[in-house]
Amino acid sequence: MVSIIKKMFDRRKALALHQLKLRAFKKDYKHKFLARVFKHASSYRLRHYFMKWEQFTKCEGIAETVNTEGDVVLLRNDQMRQAKAMRDALVRSGYSPEEIEEYLNQKAATQKNNMQKGIIGLFFQNSEFQIMPKAFNQWKNWINARKNA
Repeated sequence: MVSIIKKMFDRRKALALHQLKLRAFKKDYKHKFLARVFKHASSYRLRHYFMKWEQFTKCEGIAETVNTEGDVVLLRNDQMRQAKAMRDALVRSGYSPEEIEEYLNQKAATQKNNMQKGIIGLFFQNSEFQIMPKAFNQWKNWINARKNA
């Protein structure tokens, strides 16, 4: 009888020790897995940052080259001469330089606004962007109706 109880006790003890061993292994595996994931994510972000930096410096170099030599510079200089001649002609015809600057700033703002509208239309065509203002207005009307009731 004692040996049967001892065998049952030993089996229970062995099972408990085995479960502890498995639990420790799983915890160690999880810790190592999280460490590997963190290392992978951090190395990816670091590589991505430096690749973007390198790409940006290449783009800056190209822009510097394009803006200091070649056909682009000749065309830009020609357009600047034409703009200066047009401004001088407007000043001679009686417009003040302040009026000209005000008109140019207003025209630039209008063009920028139109460009932004066009870009937004390209990105958000047939999407929630057109629905959201309507939904917002309906929600506000519902809130007001609920408050007034």
